[in-house]
Amino acid sequence: HLAATADFRKSYGAPALIVMGSEGKGMSRELADACSTLVRIPMKGGAESLNVAVATALMLYEVVKP
Repeated sequence: HLAATADFRKSYGAPALIVMGSEGKGMSRELADACSTLVRIPMKGGAESLNVAVATALMLYEVVKP
């Protein structure tokens, strides 16, 4: 989430629900407000976000990594 301050590289407890926003519009304020934690994937350069498929893959890896 663009307003998030937490880095996505953290320990996620089970169970975990990952909510991803759509490309372009992101997620609605109501949906973001319902989330317990908003995270951000740090980007180099001028890019603000990744393709949603790539971002989802990174998030899923973080959730299941040993």
